[in-house]
Amino acid sequence: MLPLPLPRLVARFSLVLLGSILATAALVSFISLDQINALGEFSAEQNERSIRALARSSLASAVQERALHYQSIFYQAEKTVRYTASSLGRFLSQEAFYGQRNFNPKERLIRRSANGVFTNDLESLASGAYWDFDTPTPKIRQRINALSHVDPLLRHCQQATAGSVAAWVITADALSRYYPNIHHAQFMPSPEELDYRDDVCFASVTPEANPKGGPLWNEIYQDSMGQGLVVTLSMPVHDDQGKFVAATGVDISVQRLIRHVLDGNSQQGFSFLITDQGGLIAFPTGKLHLFGLNAADHLRPGELLRIGLTDSQDPAIRTAAQAMRDEPQGVLSLRLEQTPYLLAFERLPSTNWRLGYVISESNLLSSVRRTREALDQARVDTTRSILLITLLILPVCFITTLYFFMRNLFSPVRRILDVIRRVAGGEMQARVHLRQNDELAELAEAVNDMTERLEEKQTFLTQAETKYRTLFENATVGLFRSTPDGRLLSANTTLAAMLGYNTPAQCVAELEDIAEQTYATPSVRKKFREHVEGHPRPDPFIYQLRRRNGELIWVECTARAVRGSGNTVLFYEGSVMDITDRKRAEEYRNILSREILRIQEFERRRVALDLHDNVAQDLSALKIAFETLFDDEADLPPQTRERALRCAEILGKSIASVRDMAHDLRPSGLDQIGLDKTIADYCRSVASVTGLQVDFSSAGMDYVRLDGDAGIHVFRIVQEALSNVRKHSGADTATVRLVASHPNVILRVEDNGAGFDYPRRSHEAILEKRMGLPGLMERANMLGGKLDIQSKPGRGTRLRLEFPIAPDSRNQHSPPSGSTHR
Repeated sequence: MLPLPLPRLVARFSLVLLGSILATAALVSFISLDQINALGEFSAEQNERSIRALARSSLASAVQERALHYQSIFYQAEKTVRYTASSLGRFLSQEAFYGQRNFNPKERLIRRSANGVFTNDLESLASGAYWDFDTPTPKIRQRINALSHVDPLLRHCQQATAGSVAAWVITADALSRYYPNIHHAQFMPSPEELDYRDDVCFASVTPEANPKGGPLWNEIYQDSMGQGLVVTLSMPVHDDQGKFVAATGVDISVQRLIRHVLDGNSQQGFSFLITDQGGLIAFPTGKLHLFGLNAADHLRPGELLRIGLTDSQDPAIRTAAQAMRDEPQGVLSLRLEQTPYLLAFERLPSTNWRLGYVISESNLLSSVRRTREALDQARVDTTRSILLITLLILPVCFITTLYFFMRNLFSPVRRILDVIRRVAGGEMQARVHLRQNDELAELAEAVNDMTERLEEKQTFLTQAETKYRTLFENATVGLFRSTPDGRLLSANTTLAAMLGYNTPAQCVAELEDIAEQTYATPSVRKKFREHVEGHPRPDPFIYQLRRRNGELIWVECTARAVRGSGNTVLFYEGSVMDITDRKRAEEYRNILSREILRIQEFERRRVALDLHDNVAQDLSALKIAFETLFDDEADLPPQTRERALRCAEILGKSIASVRDMAHDLRPSGLDQIGLDKTIADYCRSVASVTGLQVDFSSAGMDYVRLDGDAGIHVFRIVQEALSNVRKHSGADTATVRLVASHPNVILRVEDNGAGFDYPRRSHEAILEKRMGLPGLMERANMLGGKLDIQSKPGRGTRLRLEFPIAPDSRNQHSPPSGSTHR
């Protein structure tokens, strides 16, 4: 029987319980709402700050990438003009040799009566103009003949430079060559009115105006021949004695560059291009008012150049223009017409122009506003939900708690607890007996059922443990269990014998630190732990172990991490297999493969040298013999002389074929000009011979020198890849990228061809014993790198090779990360 004071005790307990529940609910609600509001504000601020920083970084990167693309055009122009200047200096220095015969055999000199200028005819490759003399003496004719040998170089210079409209040469002794042959002498005034040596393209590179002797980009101007805006690159030419003898250069129309800059402009953002003084080269006329610049709606050609950012009526634009002149790149914040904008700019090093991009800041940060609105709405919804849930939970908690405490729980619970403790102590026959018919009786019955199942499982576990121990001890592979700190918890007989111990007990007892006592390299233990913990499924891990007698063995370990509460690693367990014999076989196979490839390259080099030094030289001598066979026969029929020249032409093609064959067998440029330039030459050769458009570029390779084997492996991979593109893909465009990204070199070859099923083709290559794809994989292994080939039918093919740079292959003065060779 319950004592009489129980109802009053229940009442007091109910009041205290109700007050505690209400106070706790109010406190929890207040803290939760406060934390939700603080978290919302913090998230909004962090989101806005991150998006601003990311927007500025992304904008700067995009402008820098476009600037590098434009700069590559000017780098290519400088490269071709340098080569032309070097060759022209050799022609003029060796005038006695090159002046014997004109490059254009049928070239005739004609003096124009209108201006007194000597010129050639339209049959020559390039037009020539010669002034400052009355009669072409033999010495002058010899000089003209030597100068004519620059015609094919001018053609190459004009054709190899994007946007080029002309290539030219002006000598210090009043001779000139101009490609294309537009017979420009008829447009020239008389030498008394204008001497071409006074033109800025010649005068700007004389020793007095250009003491450093390098290439010089002249000011941009509006061309009078309809080519639009044109910029001229001039380069001085010196003879073998270092004397200034001529100027050469190329005229480049920047109209295509201007169109590219203006393409993609929209209401949100636009690009522009300015000179180093702030003059506008490319600028959307519809945006001039935004920069405070006054101009007519329709500008005539060349008028945009007369407008500069420094002429703006907006002080912010003038300040930005000064910053663009002072800094090579940057991102500026502007307020134009009461709207915030971001201006990113990048300098083009060759011409010193500035490429800029302007975008409204509100477009970049629109997601910030949407995020803040969503967070505000989420806070309101969360507050409403918390209050509603609290109101629903309060009465439920109060009633449920009161109900359970009104029941007499202590005696049944104490009896159940007593039985549980006895079962925990090993007394599996203990049972709970309750006479009442309620939840506690069900709990007692559940405890009894649990005890019976525990008794059955204990018997089963005892039997399973016996079977497991038998399997564990007699397994043919080593089995183990170890802690993260390196203690060995258990090992079987196979593992103990593998490590050189007599028994598993001895192995476990003596191995207190696995990393220091058994690992050949203790630091590998950390990699092992990262490998096992990072793979949810067991994955093989190969490393070296040291046996008890000091002998090193290779093992393959497959293990998993056993975790406890809180995802904490309790121990590792797995299997270990001795693969020392397999590793030795792999090493022997790699040595044989490396030797086979080295012998193959040696034989290729020997055959290439023999073709170049013997066959090609003999054919060259025979070609010269045919060309000079009838020089002393003045009365020889023209048909006979023409037949001999045709034979010489056929021999010339044969010589070129032999040299191409020798170059394919062993690219000689690897040792002289480096891997990137050799691959660039090969890509140009493939493009010229097959018609396949090959886009090659390299970055960071100027200071990387690979050893002979590594360089030839990379070259052969490129050669095989482009060969597969030509033969199988049906592509019209291929892209080759070679990038040094310390500590690795990355090669990518892509095409837009038909693609193929790579897994099936790779399997067929092994069955049919073809060496294409397996050969690529073997060379990648020789480089110590990883080759990845991705291709699907109809989606082209992508090859990616990444291999490490040897420690002594990089110059200690590394180039800038943006240095690029094309």
